[in-house]
Amino acid sequence: MKKNILNVAILLILIMEFTTALSYEATKPLSKLDEFALNGFDPAIPGYYELGQADKNILKKFGRPNNTTSEIKPDKREPGLQNKYETWNYDGLVVELLTDLGDEKYRITWINKIILTSNKYRLKYGLNIGCKKKDFYKQFGNPDKVSSNSITYEVGIFSIHDDVQFYSNIDVIIEFDGEISKSITWNYDTGRRL
Repeated sequence: MKKNILNVAILLILIMEFTTALSYEATKPLSKLDEFALNGFDPAIPGYYELGQADKNILKKFGRPNNTTSEIKPDKREPGLQNKYETWNYDGLVVELLTDLGDEKYRITWINKIILTSNKYRLKYGLNIGCKKKDFYKQFGNPDKVSSNSITYEVGIFSIHDDVQFYSNIDVIIEFDGEISKSITWNYDTGRRL
């Protein structure tokens, strides 16, 4: 009987610690890497945190793209749903937007991917195309993945909009020519938490 009470007490302590860790994760200040992953441009994309306004905010920041393409693809999480992928091409910059084509009431446009290949767009912390690999290590520490010509930082962010929790898993991939950065890609995997 004492052993069962002890086991229950330990389980309750673990649950409380886990719950505290989750609430801390949701409220802790963003690190430099978190901020760079969410919106690495300086000045930032205006209204970036406005839910579902990605297309309007990209237009505010970069103007009209040189050209665009779009295609409909199945949703990778929910079979039967379709998403519209729009690719907006600028000089040295590609922005891919994703629109959930499910229920129109909840239709949201997200930034799905940004690929930067030009240093004409200012970034936070003095980083940009043409920076050395050591500059990224100095700002963000060791990356999560390293290959012969790229490094990847993986970031997980939680946010709440209109009482709905959202998560973003963001990969920031920096490709190099030798030790000099030649492209930076932000891959956003965003969705609702049920």
